[in-house]
Amino acid sequence: LSGRHSPMQVHFDSSRHSDQGNFASYSRLTDLLMYPALRSSQPAALDTPLRLASQDLGGLLMLQLTRPPGTSARSMRHEPADAMFLSVLEAGPVILDTANQCLVQNTGDIVLWNADQRHEWRYEQGMSSTCVRLPRSWLSRMVPDLPASRLLPAGGPATGLLACMVRQLAALPSPHGTKAGAHLRSSLLHVLFATLSSGPCAEPSRLADAKQYMRARLDDTELTLQQVASSLGISLRSLARLFADEGSTPSRWLWSERVDQAHRLLESGEAQRVTDAALACGFTSFSHFSRAFRQAHGVPPSAVLNRAGG
Repeated sequence: LSGRHSPMQVHFDSSRHSDQGNFASYSRLTDLLMYPALRSSQPAALDTPLRLASQDLGGLLMLQLTRPPGTSARSMRHEPADAMFLSVLEAGPVILDTANQCLVQNTGDIVLWNADQRHEWRYEQGMSSTCVRLPRSWLSRMVPDLPASRLLPAGGPATGLLACMVRQLAALPSPHGTKAGAHLRSSLLHVLFATLSSGPCAEPSRLADAKQYMRARLDDTELTLQQVASSLGISLRSLARLFADEGSTPSRWLWSERVDQAHRLLESGEAQRVTDAALACGFTSFSHFSRAFRQAHGVPPSAVLNRAGG
């Protein structure tokens, strides 16, 4: 382990040492600088060096990490951490699995995630990334509907600018003056805010995430719009605005999708009875199902089933 005297200027590079405890040393540092992990699996062989560099930038912690294949998970049993992390992936891909989402981050993508949520990172091919630790309290003042986790694809309108800025800030020589660091921090936060709210591409992405979440749960009779909003890290009002741009509402879209899925099940013969199709698509009232089906398709569900049986 090599390090500088300041706790904000830590450097670790396993390729420079023959210490068999390299992975344990690396894990202790990431626990200290990022957040304690419930478990961090040690690779069978350290074919990829473990590297960690960090420095302070006006109250933001900049990190550069490289590690071999493995996993890292966080439990809700840990102490709360007032932190969001922004990660620019330099080599991967990696997978972030939370209670509500599974995000695949490819090289060049940015992921923003809440350190307090239960989650697991999977590095199937190892990874290299540039990260920023951001106080959640700062961000929540700028972005009221701050998502618990958010993928910003490399092709997004402002993602490239944000990624470039993060890399450049991480590469700046240190130390920075107090005023300079504060100005750079402010610039980064404003570019992040612009990226999260970058008009025509950001909202459809969130709308697509909402639809994907609901499509995966059409059979869930207990599904609520609050669950959908929480999965995106937004409010119910913001969820409604996403669908309003299409001239619809979350509830109307969900019931329409359920009716259409029931039609597909009956037409294909996958559902042998009308009641099977209704239950598979989250309907508990068969009279409601029949009315909604006839209104959408002009015929009762039994007519579609009879045609399929032919």
